[in-house]
Amino acid sequence: MWSPRRNLPICTVEINLRISETTAYCKIVLG
Repeated sequence: MWSPRRNLPICTVEINLRISETTAYCKIVLG
């Protein structure tokens, strides 16, 4: 039983050791 408003944004965090910064990529997954 899934609700159409149950869409969850999945964020992927990538750590760049070269520039010592954390970049987060977020994309909305339609469930």
